[in-house]
Amino acid sequence: MKKIFSLFILLYSCHAFAQKGQGQPGLPGLARIAYVNLDSLEDRYTYLAEKRKQFGTRQDKMEDQLKADYSDLQKEADAVQKKVDAGTLTQAEAEASEKHLTEMQKTLEEKKQSFTEQLSKDQEEVNASAKARLDNFLAEYNKTHHYDCILSYSNSGSSILFISKELDITADVINGMNKLAEKGK
Repeated sequence: MKKIFSLFILLYSCHAFAQKGQGQPGLPGLARIAYVNLDSLEDRYTYLAEKRKQFGTRQDKMEDQLKADYSDLQKEADAVQKKVDAGTLTQAEAEASEKHLTEMQKTLEEKKQSFTEQLSKDQEEVNASAKARLDNFLAEYNKTHHYDCILSYSNSGSSILFISKELDITADVINGMNKLAEKGK
């Protein structure tokens, strides 16, 4: 309901803006509206593809490091268990080993949490950077295309129930943003 209300407010704002004489030339009172399909943008924007690749590599390294650390913990726990089963550990040594293993486990859990937080932070930074790039591109793009509203659309959770393909500027946006990415902007 909230999304529908937000969409209504957005469309009403576009309509009101158009009523002030800022609509499409030759069509007084009509707002110029277009949309960008975010699913397509995410799939085909080279900047995001590169960032996803970097993110995946970093995530794989972190997971490999955690697996190795957990493997080391398991080996150490197995070694202690063998000594306990063989009766070669004193009570004090067994307690010290148990304390050490518990501390190792706690450290690994903290490391895992830290990795998760870092990956989340990295993802937020990529999202913020991509959003800023999109906003900057659309501001420049709109200087020559003169839209009153540019909406976002997604197949997986858009508040737009129907939209004409004629309003789709996604290909232009992707091509333009990929050209900027190639230039290093």
